[in-house]
Order: sequence, then C-alpha cells, then structure tokens
Amino acid sequence: RTLQNVSSNSGLSQVSGSYTFQGNITPQDSLLMQLKSGVHVRGVSFYNQTISDWSEAPITISSIGPSDFGPLTFTGVSIPIDLTSIDYNPTVSLGFMTVQDGNGQIVFDRTVLTTVPFIGGKAADINFGRINFRQTIDRLITTTNYQGYLYLPSLEFALAGTTGDLSYSVTLGSWFNLSPHSAPDIIDNFAPPNSNGSISQEKSLGLYFKTFVKGDFNQIFYDAQNQWETILTHTPSLSLNASSNPNRLNTSSLSLSYTLQLLRRAYNGSVTFSTSYSPQGLNAEFDANSLGKLGLFTALNFYHQSGFRFSGSLSLGDTSFYAVETTYDVIQDPEIGTFGIGPYYANYAYATRGFDALVADATYGVVLNYVLPNSGVGIRAKLGTSEFGFRGQLSINGRLKF
Repeated sequence: RTLQNVSSNSGLSQVSGSYTFQGNITPQDSLLMQLKSGVHVRGVSFYNQTISDWSEAPITISSIGPSDFGPLTFTGVSIPIDLTSIDYNPTVSLGFMTVQDGNGQIVFDRTVLTTVPFIGGKAADINFGRINFRQTIDRLITTTNYQGYLYLPSLEFALAGTTGDLSYSVTLGSWFNLSPHSAPDIIDNFAPPNSNGSISQEKSLGLYFKTFVKGDFNQIFYDAQNQWETILTHTPSLSLNASSNPNRLNTSSLSLSYTLQLLRRAYNGSVTFSTSYSPQGLNAEFDANSLGKLGLFTALNFYHQSGFRFSGSLSLGDTSFYAVETTYDVIQDPEIGTFGIGPYYANYAYATRGFDALVADATYGVVLNYVLPNSGVGIRAKLGTSEFGFRGQLSINGRLKF
C-alpha cells in the first residue's frame, strides 16, 4: 500500500528518475520517502490578439442629393397684363427652367410669366443640396486561443506510510516554466479585460501540494465451513490539493469521500459518496460560480464473474450530470485475453479539466474493453455520437514490463 500511495498521490505524469531514502517497513507500520524528477502537467488557457495599423484609403463621393429649386422669386407684384394699360415694352419676361430626373421624367416645368417689376428690383433664389463624402479604412484583428496542457520539468518530494488500518501520503513538488507566456500558436499570452480569470496567468516557478489520509476497515463473514463468504471494506478518505498558481484548470480543493466495497466469490460491487469544496481563499486568482460551494458525487459499480459489468455516476452541483454503461465479456481466454462490449449513455462530455470540465451534451454509443492476457494491461475505447457530432475516447491502463 505504501508504494501504491507514493505513486497515486504523485503530481508527475512521467517519472524520469527517483531516489528512495532508507525507510522502515513492518507488518503494522511503514514509512517511505522518495525524491523524484519528471514531468508535471498543467492545464492552461492562453489568449493572444494582434491588431494591425489602420489602412489609408481615398475620399470618394458616395451620393449627391440636390434639392428642388422651386419657383424663382423676385421683389415685385404680379399683375395680369390685360388688366393694365401698361405698354408691353417696359415689361420683363422671366422663363423658368425645366428639370428631368435620371429616367427622363420631367419633375419641374414652369411657363413664362409676364410681370411688371419694380424699377431697380432684383430677382433671386436660394438652393440647398447635399453631397456625401466617404472614406473607408480598415485594419486586421487576429485572435488566437490555446486551451490545452503544458508539460513542465518538475522536482518532487513524496512521503507515504501506514499505521494499522490507516494510510497517508504527502507530496510537495515544484515546476519550472522558462516561457510562461507562450504556448503552441501563442507567442505572448494576453488576458483581455473582464476575462474573470478564464485566461491563465502563468509564472516561471510554481509549487503544488497534495496530501491524503484514508482508512481501510474490513469486515469478513465466514460460512459453516469457516471459509470466507463475504468481505465488506469501508474506506473513508480526506484529501487536499493546493497550488501556488491556481487557475480554472488547476484548482485547489478539499475532498471527503466514503466507499463501501462488497466482495463475494461470484460477484463484487462498490458504491462511493464524495463531496468536494474549493474555497475562494485558495483560488483567489480567478472567479468561478462553483467557488465556495459544495459539490456532491456518487458512483456505483458492479461485476459478475460471468463477465457482466455495470457502472453509473451522478454529479450534483450548479448543473447535474449523470452517466451509465454496461458491458459483457464476450471473450474470456487465458491466451487471447478478455474482450468486452456494451452500450453507454451520458448527458455530458468532457471539455477540459478543473472548473467547467463538463459540458451538457447528450452522448451515447458503444464501449470496447480489452485486457491483455497475464498482464493486467487494459485498453478501453468509447465510440459515440452526440448533437455536435462524433465523440471518441481511448485510454490504456496498467503497466508494461520489458
């Protein structure tokens, strides 16, 4: 259990070297300390935006809207000529213009008007029109976003031990990032205003801390022949994960869980209840709706020696997510291995990790399991579909020895 706890509580996804200090191992107690180097994985969300200069463009006339001239006015009095005894010679005739539109339609036409002007009088008109000038300028704005993982060199110290039915582990590690503002396709990470911590602000050096303590309490029931018939295992656990540079994909949280395992010769099963809490004080660098709230999770697993498996899970929080799947081992051969197949359904899909790791997306399909003979190495594949198209997942569990 001590060796297993050292590995399971590690923050390294790949170990390149380790040194084990001299420890003390007895049937009742054990203590193991290791110094390890390797690769630590951090999830990040980077953002970059480049804006070019404004382009130069000529000024053009977009539209011209002349107004209707209206009648030509003058300072004088109009009197019909046949009602006067004025000679025609001193009269003045004023001719008005004719205006046509683009289709040739006459929009203004006035006949000649004979008037008697005042001596020294002046004729005048005022016209108002509109001319629109336009200049179109543009610039290129390129936005790049990277949401993925950084694999960083790390140095880690781990301590693990057991005391009776209790086991514990403490891990303290540090990671280094020589280019904290760059990622694939991102040269300079830049958080836009009001991003609310959704864009990671990475540092060159960071620390992480992981610890847990759990108990394994067994109850063994025997039959009339004094052979074990049923084994019940109660496993409560408490864990804490903290980081000096938390973000939405690398959160600091506290978890409490309880697992009940049932083991019989023909079948076995387990049920797990857990709750997690992410305090705002340990995640002060970003905002999230789930901070300061309890998250609840439960899971159920069942296996029968005939090859039938069933598993289901339910997560309760701001949004509820659930999943069910069942498989049957159609091939169980010690030389070929074990192959199982069955359907699955989930109302979510994995988007990333940390907060907002799950997105609502009803997904269904088929599960394929294959376990290599005499090795314990398993290959698991999920092939499904959803409203957004194909969903696939492939994982390999176990250890290979060469």
